[in-house]
Amino acid sequence: SDVYKRQEEIVLLKNQARDKFIPALCLFGTLHTYNVNEGDAQLQFGKMMPFFIDLANFVNKIFEVVKNMVRQLASLYHPQQKLYTSTFKQVHLKTVFEYLAELLQVLITLNEVIAQNEVLPNSLQAYKRMVTQVKKEPQKYGADDDNIVLLEKMLFRIGGLLDGLIFEECIKQEFDVPRFFEVKSNNIFKKEFMIIIQGFL
Repeated sequence: SDVYKRQEEIVLLKNQARDKFIPALCLFGTLHTYNVNEGDAQLQFGKMMPFFIDLANFVNKIFEVVKNMVRQLASLYHPQQKLYTSTFKQVHLKTVFEYLAELLQVLITLNEVIAQNEVLPNSLQAYKRMVTQVKKEPQKYGADDDNIVLLEKMLFRIGGLLDGLIFEECIKQEFDVPRFFEVKSNNIFKKEFMIIIQGFL
């Protein structure tokens, strides 16, 4: 099943979060805790732009894996699924659900780390002000409209990561696909989900 194939991928994502993204987010701004001027904040954030783009791609990847796993599990635990009636009706895939929970925990941890870093939103706002100034006088700064529009799109995407809603946005994804994946109205899947959650408590 694709569900099991995702487990190795989840381990890699967890390691990537632990080794690359969480430490960098924790350390961002620690060298300039006090009296950070506008220029320093802009420079620091500008240097980290590639990192934030990587972070956005990383979060999107987790969203995709979570969506895929939920859909696959909902397909297995479905009254019209022959495998359910023959096999999975009596089977609880606790390990698979544990991997899913660990992946969601990564998003919760990212939210918490970002929320604890007061420098991040201030640096983002400073960088946005700089971009606004450049947009007013692009010739002065040697910029063109296409590059500015691209930069604004990147900043909008990064801003979405720093608003503390990464986990919430993930679980609010559209999991249902008519005639293919039934999640919200799948009572058997909901029941199985609750059994697993109660087992965790």
